[in-house]
Amino acid sequence: TGVEGLEIKAGNFKENFSLSRNTTSRYLMFMERPMVTTLAPSRHLGFNVRYAHNWLWLSGGVFGPELKGSEEQTAMEDGNKDYGYNEGLSYTGKVVFRPLHKMDNGSLHIGAAVSYREPKVTSTDGYNAIRYSTRNSTSINRKKFLDTDAIPYLDHELLWTVELAGHYESLRYEAAYISRQAYVDLNKNEKGADLRPASGWYVQAGYMLFGGKQNYDAGGAKYTRVKRGKEWGDVEACARVEYCNFNLSDRYMGGSGYAYTLGLNFFPIE
Repeated sequence: TGVEGLEIKAGNFKENFSLSRNTTSRYLMFMERPMVTTLAPSRHLGFNVRYAHNWLWLSGGVFGPELKGSEEQTAMEDGNKDYGYNEGLSYTGKVVFRPLHKMDNGSLHIGAAVSYREPKVTSTDGYNAIRYSTRNSTSINRKKFLDTDAIPYLDHELLWTVELAGHYESLRYEAAYISRQAYVDLNKNEKGADLRPASGWYVQAGYMLFGGKQNYDAGGAKYTRVKRGKEWGDVEACARVEYCNFNLSDRYMGGSGYAYTLGLNFFPIE
């Protein structure tokens, strides 16, 4: 575009919302993302504008459906043909402040994002329905311990998050709170009058034990591959505490739970 730091993107890609969701799986601190990250949007068809410059990072986009399997595609086509539903649009914006941008060996990431989301008719739980569910943070089977079941007659959702992250030399830390509020058509779903938001948080940290260095991707506003401290590689010790609450009302009791995780990451020679 000729404007330094400006990126215009169209296609199928991750919405700029959650630091955990946007960190590629190759550079996650643990084998799985925190449970609450299930509330954050992932890849959708859309159009996005991003601007990154020193202490400020901005992003805004408009997104449509998620590209999934044939079952979801059929649900979207039938919803359009039988009921006149469109695929549902979402409007997502994010801002990140980076007051330590001049540091070569450290970073401070202070971010917030908000997303207004229309119903996605690709849902196989029914037209204009939403369901909040997640596996535990090990994801060793398909059992979803937290699950609200389908909430029908969804009008729209309001999703927001705040996050704090940073690193200095070998240390990296990250924390976030995510809230996702469903608003339903009360003329058709009177049990949705007192819905509380699905929400949760996590705090995690990692430390390279043999002199390795953490790295921050300023353009993407996320963390990237570490630098090993020894010729043979390095080891990172990690810990995380997280909480997720899907108890939305007396009718929609999805459950809540804590998880505590310790980890060791071995980075072999590059």
